[in-house]
Amino acid sequence: ISRPVRHADRNNTFHLYPVRFLSERLSIGRDEIIQELGRCNIGTSVHFIPVHLHPYYRDSYGYAAEDIPNAARLYRELVSLPLYPAMTEEDVASVHQAVRAIVTAFRRESRPT
Repeated sequence: ISRPVRHADRNNTFHLYPVRFLSERLSIGRDEIIQELGRCNIGTSVHFIPVHLHPYYRDSYGYAAEDIPNAARLYRELVSLPLYPAMTEEDVASVHQAVRAIVTAFRRESRPT
């Protein structure tokens, strides 16, 4: 996890830093990850909601999550971490430490195949 590189010839909005937490590797889901990060004073959010799960499309056309499984899975696994131009190296380190601690604490035991 690092701050994006600034380029003199480009402007970046620095507004999304999505991280995918693979559900098969963790014993908690996205919502619990967000809660755990909140306990560490790290504000996060969910920015990606698949179109087929928005109320209009879901209700008008009867879409269900399993109708477009890859989009639904990404929705369940993506968390947007904080990212903003004034973010310091200490802020980045704090986010990194919190994510690492949560992944370590909730990692599923690997099973031999």
